[in-house]
Amino acid sequence: MIRRAQPPDLNNLQTLFADTLRTICIADYTPAQIEVWASSIQNTSRWLDKIDRQYFLVYVEHQQILGFGSLESGHYIDMFYIHNQYQRKGIGKQIYLELEAEAHRIQQDQIPLTLSAHVSYTALPFFSRMGFLMEHENMVRIGEVELKNYLM
Repeated sequence: MIRRAQPPDLNNLQTLFADTLRTICIADYTPAQIEVWASSIQNTSRWLDKIDRQYFLVYVEHQQILGFGSLESGHYIDMFYIHNQYQRKGIGKQIYLELEAEAHRIQQDQIPLTLSAHVSYTALPFFSRMGFLMEHENMVRIGEVELKNYLM
């Protein structure tokens, strides 16, 4: 079942996020990059603001959140993570299609639909399958650590 995220989901969202980075993204990023990326869970107010302001969806099965995604300003996919044990089971596609439908609703007069996202190297194949094209590579600096992502 897909539903809107709620503030009480925060701890589960942050755990899923950090666990996914530490298991799935470790093949593409160094341990230092993963830890600085995962440290963003410490900014609880930022996460709660995203839940409140964005079209923020969670995929729930047996009362467990298995994935989440968010749409900011009707055109930007901001957050998008799937539980490390439930990758490649169609959950990401279901969340993505719901976000895309909301973007269509918001952009009803705009053709073609405009969606963008900054995605990790790990997520490139998924977003490519969803029809995204890579615009360019970015380097993001968090403290002393640089992370590469891609504007799609």
